[in-house]
Amino acid sequence: MLYYSASLIAKREMTMMKMLVYLIIAFFLAGGPGCAQKQGEEEEKSGIEALTEQVGRDAAEEIKKPIGKARAIEDLAKQHVQEMDVAEESE
Repeated sequence: MLYYSASLIAKREMTMMKMLVYLIIAFFLAGGPGCAQKQGEEEEKSGIEALTEQVGRDAAEEIKKPIGKARAIEDLAKQHVQEMDVAEESE
């Protein structure tokens, strides 16, 4: 069996602690826990939201066109019925 001396274990622990400290420092120097990602996500969300709103407006316009045409036809039909009623009354 291999026996490690106390100094060897202490050196390994110190090395691990140094690595951990360096990783923590590097993490915060790189921008902390996702600060840069949040800004990018907000920009991406605003782009996605703008695209979604534009698609919604386009869809609403496409739906309104046939409805407007149907209302115009309905108005013409009502006008025609009124004219027919007036013509029947005058006879």
